[in-house]
Amino acid sequence: MEKNFVHLHLHTEYSLLDGVGKIEEYIEKAKSLKMKALAITDHGNMFGAIEMYQKALASGIKPIIGMEAYVSEFGAESKEGRIFHLVLLAQNNTGYKNLIKISSFAYTKGFYYKPRVDKEFLKNYSEGIIALSACMQGEISRRVLDRESDENIEKSINEYIAIFGKDNFYIEVQGNGIKEQKELNKKLKALAENFDLKLVATNDTHYVNKGDDTLQDILLCIQTGAKVSDEKRMRIETDELYFKSREEIIESLGEEYIEGVNNTEEIANRCNVDIEFGKFKFPYYKIPENFLSTSDFLKHLVYKGLEERYPFGISNEILERAEYELSIINRMGYAEYFVVVWDFINFAKNNNIPIGPGRGSAAGSLIAYALKITELDPLKYNLIFERFLNPERISMPDIDIDICQERRQELIDYVTNKYGIDKVAQIITFGTLKARAAIRDVGRVLDVPISKVDKVAKLIPFNYSIKDSFEEIKEFRDIYQTDSQIKKIVDYSKKLENKVRHSSIHAAGIVITKDSLDETVPVFKDKDSTVATQYQMKELEDLGLLKMDFLGLRNLTNLQRTIDYIKENLKEDINLSDIPLDIKEVYQMLSEGDTLGVFQLESLGIRKLLRRLKPDKFEDIIALLALYRPGPLGSGMVDDFINCKNGISQIKYPDNSLEDILRGTYGVILYQEQVMSIANRMADYSLGEADLLRRAMGKKKFSIMNENREKFISRSMAKGYSKEIASEIFDLIYKFAGYGFNKSHSAAYALVAYWTAYFKYKYPKFYYAALMTSEMKNIDDIAIYLQDAKRHNTIIELPDVNKPASKFIVKDGKILFALSAIKNVGEKVAESIKKEWEENGDYKSFEDFVIRTKIYGVNKKTLEALIFAGALDSVPGNRNEKLSSLGKLIDYATKVSKEDEIQQMNLFGDAKSTINSFTLANAPDFSLEEKLEKEKEVLGFYFSGHPLDKYINLINSFEYTPTNLVKNEQEGKDIQLFGILRNIKKIVTKNSGEIMCVFEIEDFTGIVSCIAFPRTFTNFQNEFLEGNKVCIQGSIQVDYFNGNENKKVIVRNISSIETVLKRRSLTTYILLQEKDKDKFSYLINILKKHSGESLVYFALKTETRKEVKLSKYKITPDIYFVDKITKLLGENCLKFK
Repeated sequence: MEKNFVHLHLHTEYSLLDGVGKIEEYIEKAKSLKMKALAITDHGNMFGAIEMYQKALASGIKPIIGMEAYVSEFGAESKEGRIFHLVLLAQNNTGYKNLIKISSFAYTKGFYYKPRVDKEFLKNYSEGIIALSACMQGEISRRVLDRESDENIEKSINEYIAIFGKDNFYIEVQGNGIKEQKELNKKLKALAENFDLKLVATNDTHYVNKGDDTLQDILLCIQTGAKVSDEKRMRIETDELYFKSREEIIESLGEEYIEGVNNTEEIANRCNVDIEFGKFKFPYYKIPENFLSTSDFLKHLVYKGLEERYPFGISNEILERAEYELSIINRMGYAEYFVVVWDFINFAKNNNIPIGPGRGSAAGSLIAYALKITELDPLKYNLIFERFLNPERISMPDIDIDICQERRQELIDYVTNKYGIDKVAQIITFGTLKARAAIRDVGRVLDVPISKVDKVAKLIPFNYSIKDSFEEIKEFRDIYQTDSQIKKIVDYSKKLENKVRHSSIHAAGIVITKDSLDETVPVFKDKDSTVATQYQMKELEDLGLLKMDFLGLRNLTNLQRTIDYIKENLKEDINLSDIPLDIKEVYQMLSEGDTLGVFQLESLGIRKLLRRLKPDKFEDIIALLALYRPGPLGSGMVDDFINCKNGISQIKYPDNSLEDILRGTYGVILYQEQVMSIANRMADYSLGEADLLRRAMGKKKFSIMNENREKFISRSMAKGYSKEIASEIFDLIYKFAGYGFNKSHSAAYALVAYWTAYFKYKYPKFYYAALMTSEMKNIDDIAIYLQDAKRHNTIIELPDVNKPASKFIVKDGKILFALSAIKNVGEKVAESIKKEWEENGDYKSFEDFVIRTKIYGVNKKTLEALIFAGALDSVPGNRNEKLSSLGKLIDYATKVSKEDEIQQMNLFGDAKSTINSFTLANAPDFSLEEKLEKEKEVLGFYFSGHPLDKYINLINSFEYTPTNLVKNEQEGKDIQLFGILRNIKKIVTKNSGEIMCVFEIEDFTGIVSCIAFPRTFTNFQNEFLEGNKVCIQGSIQVDYFNGNENKKVIVRNISSIETVLKRRSLTTYILLQEKDKDKFSYLINILKKHSGESLVYFALKTETRKEVKLSKYKITPDIYFVDKITKLLGENCLKFK
């Protein structure tokens, strides 16, 4: 048989920012060179081991699992000495398990800059492992290169022989093109002969193809923050670390090393690891002694739960569904899974830890509902069990758990304590270089001007690949073809796109193992010492391990906090599952788009959709969440749904026999479950078969589709449907299957949306207090919710040291602002202020407050912040007096504390006090404008008012974009803003020497950056004054910085806010409704008093008609006119265009 070569020292992209090759690329290359096996030996880790194993086997290549370990010179505990490399390959399953042990130890116990292991540990876990002496950083090579004594070198070789055995330790020679390596190879060959050890040839492969060394160099620069042109930077001194053929290896090494080349196949033949997939390894749950099996215990729990869920009796339909689901669960071997999930959900609920109503397809299970894992009755909402667990497609059940964000760790701790700290871990995930980021990183390391690179990156739409952009974006294609510098960047970026860049912890994933983690999967520790698996979620699932999603959901925290506030203040006990889902006023609020703070319904787009849809029942919210996605929005499906719901279009069913399936969605096929039900109804598909059909349609698997078309039509015809109808309906469900959404998931999230809307409507004070507490670290959002709360007539009081709260709370019917939300205060100080107040009563004066809180670390910065926030307004003295007295008062408080110490030390208590009482400075208070500015400084927004309050009616009478919504607008869109000029900076341009201006504009909702280029600045330079209140017209520009997208406004026109009413082309529109007819005479008087040249139109609105008519009046509008009309007719009744 013809001899070949096997790469036994190979780095993939999982040797982070060092290895370049992707696993599938190496496999393809190995196949093309007719190599029968391939190893993976990434630096210190086994991140890619399972991926390599599965993909190699699928391609007919034998996988060899290994790693290039880091060996500490003086023991893993020591921070001294060198770190040597050592290649370890799993010879058999014992060796694979030992590799897991070694890699896990290196991360959890031996990490110091690198995941290190020591020889003592290697000795204990060397069985089944073949070791290679590694590259020039291997211990033997390093000692040879450093010209150490023969004694030292021999000692090292003997130590490795003692650890692995002579037959399992190979001396590694490399044909890597490095100058020193050739001489080193000769010495290594001699050492091998002296110690009767075998040679093995490798290439320390880091990339697939010849010429890809440039990619490795670029990755190295990305990792180190260097530029390719930097002289003093880290470099790899060879361009030969590519995937060589046998001939190339022999050529680079020399014929004298043919033995080492041939030995690669010998080692490959010896390595035979057989990893078991698909066998479930659920954690051991100890069931009560009176049950024979986990299945019996599960059945007991289910029937107990059904009695609680259906207190008025369990119907035959319920019993049949429960028994059917139990039979499937037991047949598929998932009883343990459900018991484990029930157990920790039960713990959470018993300990008042908020848990979501279910997420994903699990809501389709009656068993999950009975076990209180989910909160929606699947029978009531026509949710399908087979969408969750398909008996015709064996796969792990997937129950994702939403949990209160603040208490997520408690649930993790419970699971850890129950099953053992060695059996629970979080799960790794990997960040990859996406198209835009790749272009920016490559551009930076090639030292191309940022502006040039940024322009190219911005041409790539979100989530597009470079290939997609080249094919679809003409401007991108043109710049690539005409600019050689950009062509170079794009070509490199395309090769680096989607390469693994870094590891991180999955936001929600938890794995629970039956045996100790390091018996099953390798683990690592991140920089925060969080223990996680080295294998990703899908690989853990393939290995049969129980993985769960514990997703921290802020809205659940808000709901629980709201319930706690209501109980504390109103003595009402509220259970979420008892809230009726048919409260008319809640749907009215939703129909008005009044949904700031409502889960899933906050965005501008979905609020517009709510106003069109006008939901009036819970099923409409389920549908809304399924509709608000790119597919349905772009297909016309949303318009059909809304028109049919609101009686504008007639509801049509594809066939009358499907009416009950499609009635809830007005004849529109919206849910995946409907696709399954139609196949079941018309063509007698089992629901399991129907789920497979639904999956094939969604993934556009045409071979399965064609096979099913014939089956669907023939079966439908057998049930009495015509061939035309059957064919037409198959095409219809195929069309909608691509858009169809999982109803179970939508229903579960609709429930959380409804709950949050219910509390916003019924208990607004308590809900807003909870909402703002959860956003304390996000000042912009607090400002938005605070404004919304005010619009709902909720009174919010300034923070107050005599009503101290570290969270937003409700007291005497008002929301008290949290002390901890004030800049330079924080939760610890806020709690101390509260504790002192609770123990010793109200703070009587500023002096009293400063003296009493001094011991808690309340310093000058904190005191200033409390003054500016108005938190000390309840003690005598205005804000300016307190600020003016602050320095002296701090000195006074220091003297008082010293005096107290003297008094306490005086045994007889007859020492006389020498300190006079303190008097505040006498000074006029700050102006309202000054107060507002200082409030903004420490609270992040204006509290007592807003500098734009005077102009609120004027602003609302124009079409404009609030600054917080600029981020939602498309690049190039023309917009109009009203606000205050902030942080004005004038810049002299490099080329022309002209002046341009960068600044921010601030309104009620936030701040956005703006640019006025020289011509605009010259035309309007008198308007560019700090604090000036202006109207700006311009367009959106998108910039990228550090991988983040930022939107700015390019200014075209700027004018002071009051002069907008003097625009020549201004036309006035006044909305007149039937209810306002008695106000018409007052309106005419106002119009006459402001007569002028601007045309006035009346927009007439009655129950039966809408009409816009030109009136006979012409006006000269001013701010007083605007305020009068708004006062007379209400908000949004006056518009200028």
